[in-house]
Amino acid sequence: MDVLLNAGADVEYRLRTKKGHEFRPIHLAARMGCLAILKQVIFYGCEVDSRTETGDTALMLAAKSDQADCFLELIVSGADLGLVNNNGESAVHLVKRSVFGSSLADIFRQAITTGRKVCSSNLEVFSLLHFVAGIGNTELLQMILQHSSEDLSKHDGLGLTPSMVAVKAGHTEVFRLLIDAGADISGRSRDGQVLMSFVQNHAFSSARNRFEEILLDAVLTHRVTSYYEL
Repeated sequence: MDVLLNAGADVEYRLRTKKGHEFRPIHLAARMGCLAILKQVIFYGCEVDSRTETGDTALMLAAKSDQADCFLELIVSGADLGLVNNNGESAVHLVKRSVFGSSLADIFRQAITTGRKVCSSNLEVFSLLHFVAGIGNTELLQMILQHSSEDLSKHDGLGLTPSMVAVKAGHTEVFRLLIDAGADISGRSRDGQVLMSFVQNHAFSSARNRFEEILLDAVLTHRVTSYYEL
């Protein structure tokens, strides 16, 4: 394969099946789990987010075919997690139905470790920060905060900030890390709710008390100044 590509073979050459379906080499490599070939076509400049006729990218095909190694390689190579196929499914939605769905956080951890930015062109489809806030993974959150300058006040597809997501999910330690990192607690959700509304409406009193303690401590140590304006 490497010899052919060096000789000028078209890295985007379209392959047609007997049923008339078209694929590019990156699509077949991702679907079949041919990691070495996938790396080669990416190295030689193929379009990482090219689509099949059903709107699937190689990242989506790797998820559908349970190819975790290819999925990771594509993320490291800049594949866009903010895209959806013709059925409105994103790569992350597809991964959650795959055999490696429970390893998604670890895949993102490995990707961040390489120093590459996890790409999403549409935060309403997928936001890594919101994903981490929702699952309560403090290790991964610390890595994100250390390796990138994420906007801690951005909204996801539900109109929530990462802090609001953490509160709704009951993840007090993630919430503390976000506050310590400078998350704006005076912001509102897209439907107009303030952060304290989510705190006060939390179903469990122990978690509610802990969220309030974190906010009070942040105010007393002057890490936030807008607590009493909420």
